Amino acid sequence: MIYTSQRKRILVTGGSGFLGWHLVKHLSKRHDVSYTYATRRVQIPRCRGFHVNFLHPSSIEPCVQEADPEVVIHAAALADTAECERAHEKAVGVNVTGTERLIRCLPDTKPLLIYISTDLVFNGLQAPYTETDEPDPLNFYGKTKRMAEQAVQRLWKNHVIVRPAILYGAPTSNGRGSFLQWMDQALSQGEPLRLFTDEYRTPVYVHDVVAAVASLVERIGQHRIYHVGGPERMSRLEIGRRLAAFRGYDPSLLRPVTQAEADTGCPRPKDVSLNSARVQAAHAVKFTPFEEALKAIFGGAEHSAGTEQNPW
Repeated sequence: MIYTSQRKRILVTGGSGFLGWHLVKHLSKRHDVSYTYATRRVQIPRCRGFHVNFLHPSSIEPCVQEADPEVVIHAAALADTAECERAHEKAVGVNVTGTERLIRCLPDTKPLLIYISTDLVFNGLQAPYTETDEPDPLNFYGKTKRMAEQAVQRLWKNHVIVRPAILYGAPTSNGRGSFLQWMDQALSQGEPLRLFTDEYRTPVYVHDVVAAVASLVERIGQHRIYHVGGPERMSRLEIGRRLAAFRGYDPSLLRPVTQAEADTGCPRPKDVSLNSARVQAAHAVKFTPFEEALKAIFGGAEHSAGTEQNPW
């Protein structure tokens, strides 16, 4: 492995999104960072923002030319699974064609391209998944992300593909949160939550994903694909129970439901838990236990429902 500690020019696409914002905030402490946003403009200190619509190729090339990146972290995507299922053309346009357009605009200096994919490239039948397992996505979002992975592999030699599990963490400065904020808001207002008993993920603290990507920026290794999932395999219901216990919410608000009983708008894999041993070994990434992350996000003290304004 080659270690490179010098300051770099980095372009993060999707800087107004949940992961993108956290990446920009962290990386800008050591590097010169530019970022893109689409519909939600966000101001991030010490960084340059570019309005880019990946459905319109004319907006991509000027951004890349001005940023002149040594590293590109492509986190922009249409990630709403139900919308991807309804609007196939838009999903392909943003997630696949947009990725291809970005690659074609990259400079001849061959910057490192870190592509942010998803655990939903798997069908959920053979978890936990390693990097050598064959993707077989069920829903259209997962299919477009797999097609984009293949485009990256085909078109750009100097690349790394990162497959994060479902993300959670503190909200961004522009109010973009994760599923955790949605759960917390509902429970704090005494609203019942229908949560799956038979859908399993390895939810990962956003700061752990940021640490993994930051290590990839600075350490050139041998692997082209890394899984980044949290240390615990949990159902949606288990996540809700542990959040409710930590925050002091009424556990009777949690209503168990199976995937078959819910109309989610798209096919959902049963278990896309990730095996993340490779990134732990190659980049010394440590994953934060769920309760420890909750303390960092919400503070160390529990509280009664309704006594604190939702942070999202």
